[in-house]
This record gives sequence, structure tokens and C-alpha cells, in this order.
Amino acid sequence: MDISMPHFHGIEATYQIKKLDPRTKVIIFTMYSYQEFLVDLMKAGISGYVLKNNPISDLHLAIEVVKRGGTFLSQDASNFWAKHASELTTRKKAKVRPDKLSLREREVFQLLAQGLSIREASDMLNISSKTVETHKYHIMNKLQIRTMAEWVKEAIRRGIIQVNDREKPSP
Repeated sequence: MDISMPHFHGIEATYQIKKLDPRTKVIIFTMYSYQEFLVDLMKAGISGYVLKNNPISDLHLAIEVVKRGGTFLSQDASNFWAKHASELTTRKKAKVRPDKLSLREREVFQLLAQGLSIREASDMLNISSKTVETHKYHIMNKLQIRTMAEWVKEAIRRGIIQVNDREKPSP
């Protein structure tokens, strides 16, 4: 299953599936690398998480691992999960609260951070441009972001987008 699907969100779908039959195994196969989705997905009860930009062999391996009763997380997800556990301990000690972005706001945050236009994001999420604009406004208020430069900086900080060094042209 994917995280973003027409008319139903993958996280909510997972909750509903697990409610009907807790023995059902769910593997998320998604383009969304917004790692905070992983926390919600794990709470929902997924058994696997694979990014679509990973080799297809990861999906095959995830299916085999889950069939045998295990849990499979792609490398990025495994790294995030270890980091998240460490941050939870730090937050608990410092009593810091995580931000309160909704699932849809997280999707909009990622898509806009990746450079999609409002229209492209609305088409991808099957919602109106006005709704994307509203989410953008709420995100900026919740995260106290005033400019798109701050938006990108926050996306980098959260691991939503990565800055890769460009190769220098050959002489």
C-alpha cells in the first residue's frame, strides 16, 4: 500500500485493516521519504516500509521477511527509526513537544519542499489548489516559517530533502 491514495490515506487504511484483522500484514511502498510518517505507520501496525526509489529487490526482500513473520524497514527508515528512538529519549528529558502537523500537512510540506508548485501538489494529492494553499498557511504558522527559504531549511533539518554536493565539471 502507498501512503497517499485517492480518497483514503495509507495510515488510516492501515488502522482500518488492522482493526478488521490484526493478523493482516501491511507493507508500505511509497515515494514519500518524509520520515515522520514512519512513526504514524509503525503505530498503525505496518510490517514493512520500502521507498519506491530503492531497488525493487528491497520490495521483494520485504515481502519475504514479512511472510516469515519479521518486520522490514528500508535502510533510510531503519536509520530514522534509530535516530527517532534517541530523540524520544532526549525529548523526554527536555520535555520538548514535537510539532503537530497533520498527515495531510506533512504531505503538502514534503511536496512543496521538493519544489512542486501548488497546482502540482494539488493534482498529486487529489485536492484543490485552495486546500493546498490553506495547508501551506497552517504549516507556516505551526512551524513559525515566514519564507520559502526557511521552509527548505526546515525540510533539510527534518531529513525531508537532502543537499547533495554537485559533481564538479571535468576540465
